[in-house]
Amino acid sequence: MNFGTWNVRTLLDNTDSERPERRTALIARELGRFKIDIAALQETRRAGEGQLKEEKGGYTFFWKGLPEEERRRIHGVGFAIRNDLVKHLTEAPTGINERLSTLRINLAKNQQATIICAYAPTLDADEDIKENFYCQLDTILSEIPKEDKIILLGDFNARVGRDSDLWPGIIGKDGVGNSNSNGILLLTKCGEHNLVITNTLFRQKNKLKTSWKHPRSKHWHLLDYVITRARDRRDVLLTRAMTGTDDCWTDHRLIRSTMAIKIVPKRRLQGRKTRRKMNTQALQEPSKRALLQTTLKDHLPTEHPENVEEHWNKLKTSIITACEESIGYLTKKHQDWFDDNDKEIQQLIDNKRKAFQTWQRHTNCAAKKKIYASAKAEVQRRTRELKNIWWTKKAEEIQHLADTHDAQGFFKATKIIYGPRNHGIQPLRSSDGTKILKDKTSLWPHWSCDSAGSGSALSNIVQLMFCP
Repeated sequence: MNFGTWNVRTLLDNTDSERPERRTALIARELGRFKIDIAALQETRRAGEGQLKEEKGGYTFFWKGLPEEERRRIHGVGFAIRNDLVKHLTEAPTGINERLSTLRINLAKNQQATIICAYAPTLDADEDIKENFYCQLDTILSEIPKEDKIILLGDFNARVGRDSDLWPGIIGKDGVGNSNSNGILLLTKCGEHNLVITNTLFRQKNKLKTSWKHPRSKHWHLLDYVITRARDRRDVLLTRAMTGTDDCWTDHRLIRSTMAIKIVPKRRLQGRKTRRKMNTQALQEPSKRALLQTTLKDHLPTEHPENVEEHWNKLKTSIITACEESIGYLTKKHQDWFDDNDKEIQQLIDNKRKAFQTWQRHTNCAAKKKIYASAKAEVQRRTRELKNIWWTKKAEEIQHLADTHDAQGFFKATKIIYGPRNHGIQPLRSSDGTKILKDKTSLWPHWSCDSAGSGSALSNIVQLMFCP
């Protein structure tokens, strides 16, 4: 599996910023390009807690931020998980606060892994804030079962250096630069919990180790880490910075870690299969009605068995087969301005990436820097233009349906137009008050207990007698 950690600077869409809209779609495409399975994201800046699915982008985003009433849009952590992996999760990520979030996954050989997304305070933050962060991180690490694998991902705003003699077993011989005070805090915490910083284990070029460039000195540093238990270091095949990510409107590089582990699909509960609906709307077309009639004649049984059950099964099979061949099943219609213009937007992003890579090979060339800046601005300008064109067209279509008094078409058109769906996560506290429940398998028994409790409470109400 490929794990990633990336400080994306924001997941918010702001029309006044220099970034194009639909940050989640842009980031999803970049993660998909590097085949990331699960990515930990920092500085998401989204308020509250929720999830959002990018259909065509292929990732579901989970986030935890400051409360909705907090006016500042800072910090925030989250996960971007491949859509085909989300269905295998037994529980949703647990947001601790705007700096820490956890996710537990089932692995092969009856093993589990706890993934932690962390965003540590900066070097100039108050000592109390730093102490509080590492105290909370310590609590999380201490509560993880000893048999669980630990995958700690995040932007720690820390430099751990390369002194492997001073920190044996915690960092390898291939670190970068010197350590600072934040780095000492991280190294100390790793030592307390027998963790190893995998970024320092592999001999490679410095540009494949570093993740952030200082805006003034222009020196590259390693601030974003992938950390595991020391006993599991053999699982890590390679941890490196992805230099081809362009800047994607963030000043951090994506860090990717390839590990020899495999997530186990969730066991399906035995029960009724979801029934698919036939596309009966197609029968409004005379050609479809005629096709169905012809197909039914070809498939309906000519003989009538004496056994009623056998006769019914043959009749049912014939009708279903005829409908499948003539009108088919209903398909979910996903309409989204970004996905409908995917080809053009992808071309704009590719042009920007090429301009960025050319400039990076000649950083002192003002002309190439200008070309890159122009390509970057073009992505922002054109995506907003495409969005406005798409919505104008849809508004005209819906207005026409309203003017022609096509109520069914009007409501159908308004229903299928949506962007990425934003679902709030509504956890429940367990009956004894000791746990926060988020996964469906835990919530269903809780709801059933509540219903039973409500029934018993109603039975205790005094029943009044009414005289006729």
